[in-house]
Amino acid sequence: MKKRLSLLVILASILTWGLFTQHQHLVSLVKAATSGWATSGDNVYFTDGNVGIGTNDPQNLVQVSTNVSIQSDPNLIAQKTDGHDGFNIMDNPGHMFVSGDYAYVTSFNEDALTIVDISDPSNPVKESEIYDGDGEFSKLDGDIDVVVSGNYAYVASMMDDAIIVIDISDPTDPDLKAEIYDGDGEFNRLDGLISLDISGNTLYAVAANESSLTIIDVSTPTDPVKKAEITDGTGSFTKMASAIDVAVSGSYAYVTSYADHAVTVINVSNPTSPSWVTHIYDGDGEFSRLNGARYVNVVGNYLYVYADGNDDALTIADISAPSDPILKSEVYDGDGEFTHLDGLTDLTSDGAYVYLPVYPWDEVKIVDVSDPTNPDEVTTLTDESGGYTLLDGAKYVHINGNYLYVTSQYDDSFTIIEMSQDKDPLVVTSTAEVGINTLTPKATLDVNGFIKLKKQTSAPATCDSDTDSSIAVSSGYRTCICKSGTGWVYTSDGSTSCSW
Repeated sequence: MKKRLSLLVILASILTWGLFTQHQHLVSLVKAATSGWATSGDNVYFTDGNVGIGTNDPQNLVQVSTNVSIQSDPNLIAQKTDGHDGFNIMDNPGHMFVSGDYAYVTSFNEDALTIVDISDPSNPVKESEIYDGDGEFSKLDGDIDVVVSGNYAYVASMMDDAIIVIDISDPTDPDLKAEIYDGDGEFNRLDGLISLDISGNTLYAVAANESSLTIIDVSTPTDPVKKAEITDGTGSFTKMASAIDVAVSGSYAYVTSYADHAVTVINVSNPTSPSWVTHIYDGDGEFSRLNGARYVNVVGNYLYVYADGNDDALTIADISAPSDPILKSEVYDGDGEFTHLDGLTDLTSDGAYVYLPVYPWDEVKIVDVSDPTNPDEVTTLTDESGGYTLLDGAKYVHINGNYLYVTSQYDDSFTIIEMSQDKDPLVVTSTAEVGINTLTPKATLDVNGFIKLKKQTSAPATCDSDTDSSIAVSSGYRTCICKSGTGWVYTSDGSTSCSW
């Protein structure tokens, strides 16, 4: 058994060699582990259990997993619409947020929130629905945005100028914990509440009518506490008129201004005393496509802004130094391959791609931004094409893990689309089967795919007892086999000597 395990480890090392470039570094990392591993000189070996690379739940002795992007040809997984399959209050859905096995869908017209079990993305199941006037819920009129952190959902109500805090630890029975609204005690800047973001125990709320950002401590969800309010025209904050969206990353918040055609960068490391860092605006140096700046997203060191004033444009900026954003690219409607960028209603990004719902064209555009200086549209998903039947008025998008979620106004629906897939390129079972692209090999070597063999211009090895039954391909694309350890012959007849 020891010999067989040694051979398996050697085979796994050979097949996974391309995944590593520094063997000694890997050895050092493994040596640092304190459970299950043993060492012998510069060698390491596992004494119990399975080994996983790219997975924390290996099902085989050795299992290597990876994630493959399929943005150029995504898979439609599910579509659900109001009035079907138990979904009854999704008229004009707003933002959709995903956390764990559940999705949370707002409905502007129904003043409602629907909680959906998406543990099986191909079969979303309604868990519960709450609406304005439903028992204790009295501030859900025109709910438009939702964010989730831990066991709590935070819903923005535009018509009630309110934020509703909901305990969702039991998704089948959401429980109201708090309602705060404009004019409620210390909260005076929530009129026209339109956008939320959350980081840790701090909630950020933008109100368009107030041109403001309110920062709220929700460490005690039953008692949200205002930490600060920022309004346009206060101190250095002079580019926040008609503030409309917020994105928080690390110690900084980024707020768009529709009227000032700008993005304001705010240091929020001290939530009780946020400080102005800088702002970028249309016509500010190299920035020329921020007219009507509306939607903002931040991933890593990059800022993504969509402006729908005169520009209908996507701007990408490097914010590795937040005090000095650097323009990387601007693309706009009619710019080369980019068409139908007019009327976008949201944007989101996973860092490699940006996802853009195009409301008037019933489309979702997928743009490769792996090179921020050269965005490239890779595909467009269109209503009534390719199986997509519920993208009429595609309005909001949310990316989580392998899946993109889209809500559509006119179809009163949400759509789930697979954007990447988990693959298991290599497994070695405890009974010495090796699988490539299969978790359940049925032979000593089971390949779910094709095998490439290099053409040989001469015998690759001496045909003897050690190489008996080996296979090779001649320069004339004929398959040869080492027969009985006596010589290479064509597999077509098993007797004619190979001519390399």
